[in-house]
Amino acid sequence: MIPVNSPARSIDHPLIDDPFEQPTSWKGPSMSNQPVHNVLISGAGIAGPALAHQLAASGVQVTVVERSAGIRTAGQLVDLRGNSQEAVRRMGLFDRIMDARLPQNGIAYINGRGRVFARWGIDMFGGHGPVSDLEIFRGDISEILHEAVRDRVDFRFNDKITSVDEHTDHISVSFEHGRTERYDLVVAADGLHSATRRLIWGPEDPYVHQVGGHTAYFTMPAPEPLDGWTLAHVLSERRMTMIRPDHDPALAHAIMTFLDQPGSVVPDRHDPHARREMLIKRFTGADWHVPAMVAALESADDLYFDSVAQVKMPELSRGRVVLLGDAGYCPSPSSGQGTALALVGAYILAGELTTGTDLASALRSYEALMAPQIAAGQQLPPGSTSWSMPKTRYGVKLAELATVIAGHRPVSSMMAKAMAVEDKIDLPSYPAVTEPQRR
Repeated sequence: MIPVNSPARSIDHPLIDDPFEQPTSWKGPSMSNQPVHNVLISGAGIAGPALAHQLAASGVQVTVVERSAGIRTAGQLVDLRGNSQEAVRRMGLFDRIMDARLPQNGIAYINGRGRVFARWGIDMFGGHGPVSDLEIFRGDISEILHEAVRDRVDFRFNDKITSVDEHTDHISVSFEHGRTERYDLVVAADGLHSATRRLIWGPEDPYVHQVGGHTAYFTMPAPEPLDGWTLAHVLSERRMTMIRPDHDPALAHAIMTFLDQPGSVVPDRHDPHARREMLIKRFTGADWHVPAMVAALESADDLYFDSVAQVKMPELSRGRVVLLGDAGYCPSPSSGQGTALALVGAYILAGELTTGTDLASALRSYEALMAPQIAAGQQLPPGSTSWSMPKTRYGVKLAELATVIAGHRPVSSMMAKAMAVEDKIDLPSYPAVTEPQRR
């Protein structure tokens, strides 16, 4: 526990010198040293309800505001890697998440003739490969978290924050539906394009860094029995497709990824029809199961399409507003770390807020403790850059050869060591937010 009014603890980690190099000049009004009793969380995805679950267990009054009509039950597979599994174990939710997971065998790479030329099992690279041993649909983990907290937390759907006004002893929040209420803390957990973050830090351009390319996810009929295997196929013109299994063997989950090319223009994210049409055009005429993917894309009602980006903030809090999950440190889909970072962040933020220290010290400690987690999570794995999606067919052949080589020693051992960074970072212990396992 940090004594009241003490400075934040010092955290040293070999991965980073100063992870937040650009200190803000805006400090907000000075905060009183009162403990946190009343918290507003913006966003009911994964990070927000995970934080709400732990704060409510510690007696904190929690409100979650979500602009959607309810919990989103759709979504792709997400994986829990590294110490995120320990985080959900300490939340008391590990068994329920394990019960809902989708059993996986690994990833199979397919060439242009439709043949498997390489297989990476889930134990490849020390369990740090593209497919992990604990994969669960985003909608399933959202439902588990919501069920765990719905009787202890006030959820407000179809609403959003429109303005905030900070004072020494509270923050006033105005909502779209007209209410204005007081809280001790506002948590922005509303994703990559966080509207709450924009209210405090301004437009996202300085903070949302494009890794390169765009990714689309949607559901399709399974084109062949998958038996727990994810299928991956690299195309020329800097494109890649993947087909992932579902609990229902008749269904599959399609992923289309492409890198931006000179002169290409991707329609604005607020024009979903134009984006769908662009995606169809980009993948029409390709081989393997891609025609079936394009056909499913034309009528998919669960299409998610966004840029591959990371969020890099100069700090994680300003005054009584703090960032959590993708809103503060999105690692990009290429990393496979988004859900893991969100859960670890929720665990650490809840722990720091309930240690009995003052709010300013708790937020500083949260930022310091998250710094090595973020640095590790935002390290992109080998193959996430342009060489994995070549321009030419000759480049595709080279990428296929590299995939085969990566699956054999000593290269696989070297990659396993490079990918295991997050396993080396211990989680702090917070008895106040650690619960026994629940079913």
